[in-house]
Amino acid sequence: MPMGEMSVGTLKLIATKTGLSVVYELFEYWHSEPDHELLCRLIDKAIDQCAVSMAQYPKELDDLKEDQLTVMLIMQLDKFGLDVSHDTTSGGHCDIVIKDGGGFLWLGEVKKVSGVDNNWIGEGFDQLMVRYATGLPSQDRGGLILFCNCPRIDNVLEEWCKYLTERYAGVLVPRYDSNELWFESEQASERTGRKVTVRHKPISVYFPPLHAVTTMKTGKGAA
Repeated sequence: MPMGEMSVGTLKLIATKTGLSVVYELFEYWHSEPDHELLCRLIDKAIDQCAVSMAQYPKELDDLKEDQLTVMLIMQLDKFGLDVSHDTTSGGHCDIVIKDGGGFLWLGEVKKVSGVDNNWIGEGFDQLMVRYATGLPSQDRGGLILFCNCPRIDNVLEEWCKYLTERYAGVLVPRYDSNELWFESEQASERTGRKVTVRHKPISVYFPPLHAVTTMKTGKGAA
């Protein structure tokens, strides 16, 4: 079928089968009335897709520094057509900034961890909530990305969630997806008092050394 004769349904089917469904949904978004809640959901989908892609190359990513991993994530998000940048000023030098029309601003902070390290993750959360997030309409959503070069990212996420709700006053966790490995937190902005939503997402870049793999298979070396 010639390209000019393809129906919208056919194009959508092709996009889905080729892993470009999020690109297609963003294309639809940009050709419709602005809906910043929808755009935030599409950004979440794009980050989840990037997480799957990056997790396939642990050997190449395990030793990279936090900034290097951030840039690689931004390069992938850029391919979705998003207006994304790194270290852009927004109350400070924010790791990931995504803009759109109508004053839309999505902010992301990145932390790399080698295990449960709630104090270090907390520094990123503080930067995002206190220094960067404006709390204004269309600027009240963001993300905390955790690059984990350690096993069991589910444990990292679970322990961080417990720490967050126990140590930070007024933080709620209305959504936690243990299968897709993310949760959302809500907290009043210190600037505006409006609700700010942060999506917490771990991405595995763990490449276990050979002796660790052998230990796991044989059960030897356990205390």
